[in-house]
Amino acid sequence: MEEGNELEDLPSFPRLTIRERERSFFKYYIQDGKLDELLSIKSEMFNSESEKHIAENTKELSDLVSNRFDNESSIYNFTKFLVSNCFLVIVATPDMISAYRIFSVLNTRGLSLLPGDIIKSVVIGALSENDRPGYTKKWEDTEVDLTRDGFNDLLGQIRMIRLKNKPRKSIQEEYNESIINDLTPSKAKAFMDNTLFKYSGAYDCIKNNGYQSADNADKVNGILKWLNKIDNTDWLPVAMSYYIKCFSNTDAFYSFLLKLERLAVFMRTASWDVNHRIARYAEILEELESCNSSSGYNGSRLNLTLEEKDVFLRYLNGDIYNMPSKKRNYLILRLDSFVSDGSASYDSKVFSIEHVLPQTMYADSGWAKNWTEEQHKEWIHKIGNLVPLNKRINSSAQNYDFEEKKEKYFKSKNGTSSYTLTTGVLNEDVWTPTVVENRQTSLIDIFADKWELR
Repeated sequence: MEEGNELEDLPSFPRLTIRERERSFFKYYIQDGKLDELLSIKSEMFNSESEKHIAENTKELSDLVSNRFDNESSIYNFTKFLVSNCFLVIVATPDMISAYRIFSVLNTRGLSLLPGDIIKSVVIGALSENDRPGYTKKWEDTEVDLTRDGFNDLLGQIRMIRLKNKPRKSIQEEYNESIINDLTPSKAKAFMDNTLFKYSGAYDCIKNNGYQSADNADKVNGILKWLNKIDNTDWLPVAMSYYIKCFSNTDAFYSFLLKLERLAVFMRTASWDVNHRIARYAEILEELESCNSSSGYNGSRLNLTLEEKDVFLRYLNGDIYNMPSKKRNYLILRLDSFVSDGSASYDSKVFSIEHVLPQTMYADSGWAKNWTEEQHKEWIHKIGNLVPLNKRINSSAQNYDFEEKKEKYFKSKNGTSSYTLTTGVLNEDVWTPTVVENRQTSLIDIFADKWELR
């Protein structure tokens, strides 16, 4: 603290202040020395990422001091070194616009800040003095709500919505050249009001399955949960764009998301590379720009072509087990949700996809009585022979005969399974090629019906 001077009516004040949101927190715990109290707070109790980082840095520095210095004399010598050899450089500017510009330049010369920090300095710096405090607070509130990483992801999704192509430069460069170029105070306000804050609500809703409506919000959030399980977010700008257009029409939004999930899963299943995925989504974004919010989306690129439907069905009918685990797990769990009408829950920490007919079939086993080598090879990795489990079968158990396998590894304590697909297997008396073939046909029909593939 600067001690002040009573004779000159100068009060004491902190030598260092941080943004207003965490200022009192920093003053109480750091500047007033309540370090032990700070370090006792559980991480989930902090009100923002900044408070959490202050506590983490405090612990890190405290541990370094404890580990590096043996006594007060060594701390004194280190402090003497700091005072004698380290300098704080204060950069003063005549106005706030210059201050934000210098801030942006200085922070891209060393360890870079996140893109949002640089973009913020440009946009906030373009505002008038009167508007700056209010918009700064709203910007920072949005960062806190989404987290800093989430906020920077939001900026990337907005970039896709606006530019409709794969990034070719850094996000700062593309924003400066194409989105926030030639900013005036009114343009800066328009960007925040009509783009940033508007899309932040869409992003938060979609990423956190937080759609709200007076009717059937659960079914929309159910689809959002599945979309968020896909191992890329290329689909997200399309969902955000439609949400802005038609979010109040629950049935239309649900129908749109079903088709979006179908397209996203198809492209992942068929191993479309990122360039082709981005190009397809860009076409949909183009169609959405001409979408009338009252009539909904009537574009064609969201729909699968007849050829794409045939390709999708061939993949689903193929050796699904040989797909990368994220792909096959998604397809099998999604199928289980279709069979259970969405009533199942998939939060198990241990999950595996297991073969009913084992991958290795010994000549003296019960399996060999019903299966030829050719039949085994044809059906072993298809979805008709696969079941989801909450536990992993050990390698020796995988070769048990059907009845023993059902009893020991597919049943839970209540005689069923957590998964509807697996319970269906428990209801079978035998596991023959005919049973698997019929099951395969039935399951593919369910996919075809739910995703309109025929």
